Formats: sequence, structure tokens, C-alpha cells
Amino acid sequence: MDNAYITLALLGVAAVLMLIFLLRLGRFWLGWLFSAITGLLAFGLVNLTAAWTGVSLPVSLLSLGVAGVGGVPGVVLMLALRLLWPV
Repeated sequence: MDNAYITLALLGVAAVLMLIFLLRLGRFWLGWLFSAITGLLAFGLVNLTAAWTGVSLPVSLLSLGVAGVGGVPGVVLMLALRLLWPV
């Protein structure tokens, strides 16, 4: 269980570092838009490959919001939580 907390902490640190990097770059909104598009694409690819991998994410407003706001790290976080607590 400790490995799960370490993984989630590393993902959180990566998200904060990405936010700092985008703010310092001066192109925050363009960077955030790119992150949102790639997050939604990653979300779609996870669900598209669910037949082969056996892992899918439910499509809801919350999960789409996490994928859009969090980008690829948000999708990875949802996958990690899904694998830790399967329903």
C-alpha cells in the first residue's frame, strides 16, 4: 500500500511542476489547452483499447473534467485509482 501512496505523491509533484513550468513559460493558456486536448485523447485511447487491455474508465462529467483539467497526469491518476480500487 505504501507504493500506491508514493506513486500518487509522485504524480502530484509532476502535476505541480508542470503547472509551474507552464506559468513560467508565459504561454499558460496555450499549454493548458494542449494538456487538455492530450488528456481527452488519452482518455479516449484508454477506453478504445479496453477490449485488449481489460482496463476502462467510466465516461461521466467528472472523469471527462479530470481528463480535461488534469491532462495526461489526470488520466494516469484515474487509471491508478481504478487499478487500486476495482469496482
